[in-house]
Amino acid sequence: MVYQNGSTVTALAQASLSQSGNGYTSVGKYYSVPAGTPQDYNFSGSLPAANAGTLTTSVTIGTGTVTVLTWAYSKTYETAATQGSVQGRWSSTLGANSLLWDVDGTGKLAGTSTTGCIYGGSITPNANPVAVLDVAVTENCAGTSKTLSGIATLNGAKTGLSLAYTTPDKAQAGVLVFSK
Repeated sequence: MVYQNGSTVTALAQASLSQSGNGYTSVGKYYSVPAGTPQDYNFSGSLPAANAGTLTTSVTIGTGTVTVLTWAYSKTYETAATQGSVQGRWSSTLGANSLLWDVDGTGKLAGTSTTGCIYGGSITPNANPVAVLDVAVTENCAGTSKTLSGIATLNGAKTGLSLAYTTPDKAQAGVLVFSK
Protein backbone atom coordinates (compact mmCIF):
# COMPACT_ATOMS: atom_id res chain seq x y z
CA MET A 1 0.00 0.00 0.00
CA VAL A 2 1.19 3.48 -0.82
CA TYR A 3 0.22 6.28 1.56
CA GLN A 4 -0.11 9.78 0.12
CA ASN A 5 -0.83 13.26 1.40
CA GLY A 6 -2.22 14.93 -1.72
CA SER A 7 0.27 14.02 -4.45
CA THR A 8 3.19 13.49 -2.02
CA VAL A 9 4.04 9.90 -1.10
CA THR A 10 4.58 9.68 2.67
CA ALA A 11 4.87 5.93 3.33
CA LEU A 12 4.75 2.43 1.91
CA ALA A 13 3.41 -0.72 3.57
CA GLN A 14 4.15 -4.25 2.34
CA ALA A 15 2.33 -7.18 3.94
CA SER A 16 1.16 -10.76 3.39
CA LEU A 17 -2.57 -11.40 3.57
CA SER A 18 -4.24 -14.46 5.09
CA GLN A 19 -7.94 -15.27 4.90
CA SER A 20 -9.94 -17.46 7.26
CA GLY A 21 -13.64 -17.71 6.48
CA ASN A 22 -14.99 -14.16 6.10
CA GLY A 23 -12.10 -12.58 8.00
CA TYR A 24 -8.60 -11.63 6.96
CA THR A 25 -5.39 -10.52 8.64
CA SER A 26 -2.21 -9.09 7.25
CA VAL A 27 1.26 -8.78 8.75
CA GLY A 28 4.18 -6.88 7.26
CA LYS A 29 6.30 -3.73 7.42
CA TYR A 30 5.55 0.00 7.21
CA TYR A 31 8.20 2.34 5.77
CA SER A 32 8.13 6.14 6.11
CA VAL A 33 9.33 7.81 2.91
CA PRO A 34 11.94 8.94 2.03
CA ALA A 35 13.91 7.04 4.72
CA GLY A 36 12.36 5.70 7.86
CA THR A 37 13.06 2.74 10.08
CA PRO A 38 10.69 -0.12 9.17
CA GLN A 39 7.90 -0.65 11.70
CA ASP A 40 5.55 -3.58 12.17
CA TYR A 41 2.35 -3.25 10.15
CA ASN A 42 -0.88 -5.15 10.79
CA PHE A 43 -4.35 -4.84 9.38
CA SER A 44 -7.47 -6.95 9.67
CA GLY A 45 -11.17 -6.95 8.89
CA SER A 46 -14.06 -8.88 7.41
CA LEU A 47 -14.85 -9.33 3.76
CA PRO A 48 -17.83 -7.25 2.63
CA ALA A 49 -20.97 -8.66 1.09
CA ALA A 50 -20.72 -9.30 -2.66
CA ASN A 51 -20.67 -6.07 -4.70
CA ALA A 52 -20.62 -3.90 -1.54
CA GLY A 53 -17.93 -1.71 -3.14
CA THR A 54 -16.17 -0.82 0.12
CA LEU A 55 -13.93 -2.58 2.62
CA THR A 56 -13.24 -1.47 6.19
CA THR A 57 -9.95 -2.42 7.87
CA SER A 58 -8.30 -1.88 11.23
CA VAL A 59 -4.65 -0.83 10.86
CA THR A 60 -1.88 -0.73 13.47
CA ILE A 61 1.56 0.71 12.71
CA GLY A 62 4.30 -0.14 15.19
CA THR A 63 2.87 -0.06 18.69
CA GLY A 64 0.53 2.81 17.80
CA THR A 65 -3.20 3.00 18.10
CA VAL A 66 -5.61 1.22 15.79
CA THR A 67 -6.80 3.32 12.84
CA VAL A 68 -9.90 2.40 10.84
CA LEU A 69 -9.64 2.81 7.06
CA THR A 70 -12.43 2.43 4.50
CA TRP A 71 -11.44 1.39 0.99
CA ALA A 72 -13.45 1.93 -2.20
CA TYR A 73 -13.14 -0.60 -5.01
CA SER A 74 -11.86 0.69 -8.34
CA LYS A 75 -12.85 -1.17 -11.52
CA THR A 76 -9.68 0.12 -13.22
CA TYR A 77 -7.88 -2.70 -11.39
CA GLU A 78 -9.69 -5.16 -13.67
CA THR A 79 -8.10 -3.78 -16.86
CA ALA A 80 -4.94 -5.81 -17.38
CA ALA A 81 -1.66 -3.95 -17.86
CA THR A 82 0.01 -4.70 -21.18
CA GLN A 83 3.69 -4.88 -22.09
CA GLY A 84 3.17 -2.30 -24.82
CA SER A 85 1.83 0.26 -22.33
CA VAL A 86 5.07 0.24 -20.31
CA GLN A 87 7.46 0.14 -23.29
CA GLY A 88 9.46 3.33 -23.85
CA ARG A 89 11.64 5.89 -22.02
CA TRP A 90 10.71 6.83 -18.46
CA SER A 91 12.19 9.64 -16.36
CA SER A 92 12.04 10.49 -12.68
CA THR A 93 13.52 13.21 -10.48
CA LEU A 94 14.57 12.60 -6.88
CA GLY A 95 15.86 15.89 -5.50
CA ALA A 96 18.98 16.71 -7.55
CA ASN A 97 19.13 13.17 -8.98
CA SER A 98 17.42 12.21 -12.24
CA LEU A 99 16.74 8.70 -13.52
CA LEU A 100 16.27 7.61 -17.14
CA TRP A 101 14.95 4.09 -17.71
CA ASP A 102 14.25 2.45 -21.07
CA VAL A 103 11.87 -0.52 -21.19
CA ASP A 104 11.77 -2.60 -24.37
CA GLY A 105 8.91 -4.64 -25.86
CA THR A 106 9.81 -7.72 -23.77
CA GLY A 107 9.94 -5.80 -20.48
CA LYS A 108 13.73 -5.62 -20.24
CA LEU A 109 14.79 -2.48 -18.37
CA ALA A 110 18.09 -0.58 -18.72
CA GLY A 111 18.82 2.80 -17.20
CA THR A 112 21.13 5.33 -15.58
CA SER A 113 21.00 8.16 -13.07
CA THR A 114 22.78 11.50 -12.91
CA THR A 115 24.66 10.17 -9.85
CA GLY A 116 26.23 7.43 -12.01
CA CYS A 117 24.08 4.50 -10.94
CA ILE A 118 23.23 1.82 -13.52
CA TYR A 119 19.93 -0.07 -13.57
CA GLY A 120 18.91 -3.36 -15.16
CA GLY A 121 15.97 -5.69 -14.76
CA SER A 122 12.41 -6.04 -15.94
CA ILE A 123 8.93 -4.54 -15.76
CA THR A 124 6.31 -7.02 -16.95
CA PRO A 125 2.54 -7.51 -16.61
CA ASN A 126 1.46 -9.52 -13.57
CA ALA A 127 0.50 -13.14 -14.29
CA ASN A 128 -3.08 -12.33 -13.24
CA PRO A 129 -5.13 -10.21 -15.65
CA VAL A 130 -4.96 -7.04 -13.47
CA ALA A 131 -3.69 -3.48 -13.78
CA VAL A 132 -0.39 -4.27 -12.02
CA LEU A 133 3.12 -4.77 -13.36
CA ASP A 134 5.80 -6.88 -11.65
CA VAL A 135 9.14 -5.15 -11.17
CA ALA A 136 12.60 -6.65 -10.58
CA VAL A 137 15.49 -4.16 -10.73
CA THR A 138 19.17 -4.27 -9.86
CA GLU A 139 20.74 -0.92 -8.95
CA ASN A 140 24.53 -0.67 -9.19
CA CYS A 141 26.02 2.48 -7.64
CA ALA A 142 29.80 2.85 -7.38
CA GLY A 143 30.28 -0.91 -7.32
CA THR A 144 27.56 -1.58 -4.73
CA SER A 145 24.64 -3.61 -6.03
CA LYS A 146 21.13 -3.58 -4.58
CA THR A 147 18.09 -5.60 -5.66
CA LEU A 148 14.69 -3.88 -5.69
CA SER A 149 11.45 -5.75 -6.31
CA GLY A 150 7.82 -4.80 -6.19
CA ILE A 151 4.90 -3.66 -8.29
CA ALA A 152 4.06 -0.76 -10.56
CA THR A 153 0.88 0.81 -11.88
CA LEU A 154 0.24 3.13 -14.81
CA ASN A 155 -1.95 6.22 -14.77
CA GLY A 156 -5.02 6.30 -17.06
CA ALA A 157 -3.16 8.10 -19.87
CA LYS A 158 -0.26 5.55 -19.65
CA THR A 159 2.19 8.46 -19.22
CA GLY A 160 2.88 7.99 -15.51
CA LEU A 161 4.40 4.95 -13.80
CA SER A 162 4.34 4.55 -10.00
CA LEU A 163 6.68 1.88 -8.67
CA ALA A 164 6.63 0.61 -5.05
CA TYR A 165 9.59 -1.57 -4.05
CA THR A 166 11.39 -3.28 -1.17
CA THR A 167 14.82 -4.83 -0.82
CA PRO A 168 14.91 -8.65 -0.37
CA ASP A 169 15.65 -8.34 3.37
CA LYS A 170 12.76 -5.82 3.75
CA ALA A 171 15.18 -3.37 5.41
CA GLN A 172 14.46 -0.64 2.82
CA ALA A 173 11.52 0.38 0.68
CA GLY A 174 10.49 3.26 -1.50
CA VAL A 175 8.28 4.63 -4.21
CA LEU A 176 9.49 5.98 -7.55
CA VAL A 177 7.25 8.03 -9.83
CA PHE A 178 8.18 8.16 -13.52
CA SER A 179 6.77 10.04 -16.50
CA LYS A 180 6.99 9.22 -20.19
